[in-house]
Amino acid sequence: MGKSNFLTVVGRPQFINNEVINFAKRGLPVLIGTHYNSEDGRIPKNANRATRHFMVVVGMGMEGDNLYFRFYDPGTSKELSATSEDNKLVVNRQQGSIQGFYQNHTYPITEILKLN
Repeated sequence: MGKSNFLTVVGRPQFINNEVINFAKRGLPVLIGTHYNSEDGRIPKNANRATRHFMVVVGMGMEGDNLYFRFYDPGTSKELSATSEDNKLVVNRQQGSIQGFYQNHTYPITEILKLN
């Protein structure tokens, strides 16, 4: 993927899973890019065209056998929604993906942005 002076963009699914887990275990927030299907068909102007929205992973947990990551949404003005305990991205080990349902969209992680 790409690199700037401040961020490294990482996009390989297994690496994303491992990096998010490593940061969450250490209690560090992780800036992630996510995708959703846009009703208006606009193409994002981000470097990674698969990324339509950014979120911040702030922790992780387990529900039954499912590992999940809690996230905050910095792109909304609704604080209760942005920081809800229900904001979860679930790890699908068979598919090697992480995704969650939020604000009427399914959001898979498309990239993580790491501080250099």
